[in-house]
Amino acid sequence: MPRIPEIDEVNATPEQHALLEGDVANYSSVLNTTRIWAHVPSLLPPIQALHGALAAAGHVEPALVSLARLRTAQINGCPF
Repeated sequence: MPRIPEIDEVNATPEQHALLEGDVANYSSVLNTTRIWAHVPSLLPPIQALHGALAAAGHVEPALVSLARLRTAQINGCPF
């Protein structure tokens, strides 16, 4: 269970719902990180841009990024 409750489609404001729909259009489902960042809708687009820029820069190999995400999830007790 996350420490910050996730925004779901039922309880989302119209602005939050638009963000969730954007994920469905891009990824076929809503990302969990979007459900958290949707608490502050104005921050989600810049955060997504930052993540996109970091990924596009290619300074860290994708396999290492995946391992770091997995280890972070393990440390935090997240069944990722």
